[in-house]
Amino acid sequence: MYARLFALLLASAPLAAAAQDEEEIYPVAPAPPRLYLTAWGGALVDTGGQFPAAGFGGAEVAWAFDALDVGVLAQGYRLGDRARTPWTPVILGRILQRFETRRGLEATLGIGIGAGRTDHWIGWFQFAVGLRIYEGPLFIAGEFGFEQLDLFRISAGIGARF
Repeated sequence: MYARLFALLLASAPLAAAAQDEEEIYPVAPAPPRLYLTAWGGALVDTGGQFPAAGFGGAEVAWAFDALDVGVLAQGYRLGDRARTPWTPVILGRILQRFETRRGLEATLGIGIGAGRTDHWIGWFQFAVGLRIYEGPLFIAGEFGFEQLDLFRISAGIGARF
């Protein structure tokens, strides 16, 4: 009896080895979206109280890494007497750190450095804190922060990720 069991075990050894060589195929998760396009609009409040609030609008293109977005933000500010033209162009390079708070909701913390043209081109900075609410490839964003010229920025945006 032991001889038959031993012979059966020897005969099945090559089959067991062949079964171990087969690779198991697991489904591959799709790559997360990397390109973010956002349209921004909002108000700029002068914290010094010398000028009335100003409106702005613009667009942002960003590339998303695992938890960091790197992008370019181009905006037009309606600064009135503080600028030579009715619309002041501002271009910023931005870095945003993303924090997932809940499924479909992220908090952001960002800094932007660039240039804006009031009477002449000057250096421009921005520090912003915000939220993004995702629904599929679309999202709604909101931010508040501080900018050059003692401006408090309150903004809302709508965007898509690809």
